[in-house]
Amino acid sequence: AGGAAVLAVVAVVVAIVVTQRDEPVAAPTTPPAVTITNPLPTPVGTPAERETKTPLQKALPDSVLQWTVVTQERTKVAKKPLESYRLTYTDGAGGTVVVDVVQTRTVEAAAKAAQKPADGDTAPSEGSTVTELPVRVGDDEVGTASVATGGEVGLATWTNGTTAFRATGPGAAIESFFLAFPL
Repeated sequence: AGGAAVLAVVAVVVAIVVTQRDEPVAAPTTPPAVTITNPLPTPVGTPAERETKTPLQKALPDSVLQWTVVTQERTKVAKKPLESYRLTYTDGAGGTVVVDVVQTRTVEAAAKAAQKPADGDTAPSEGSTVTELPVRVGDDEVGTASVATGGEVGLATWTNGTTAFRATGPGAAIESFFLAFPL
């Protein structure tokens, strides 16, 4: 009786194996990537009239994302700059970004000017996270920016050839401002 039971079990296993067909296994598929793009913020208000006599003045943007320029004034940040300006941008909701722009004679002088705070400049908040980001002109990397974010006040400093930029504004917005700034 024991041998018959074993034989019955073997017969059932063989029957199952024989009746199973090799079905092809489908290759796993990867769903297509989904990109969610929020609309870019649009400028709030009308840009203030400002001087645009020099190529540098013409190149400075009237708006960056939701920020609109409300003032442009001459400053003296570096020794003997070719041109030097402070532009103030507002988002219409009480936020302000101040950009100091200094055109110098040399790349070295621009690097020094980017590190020198202007009169009335606000330092970034303590505990800010500082990130180094590339400065690009088209596809070419022309320098490195230092961007301090995460606190109440953020700071971005960078150079583009012989021009130095120093932007101070809300810590949560300064990196986006820098990335959208066209120079």
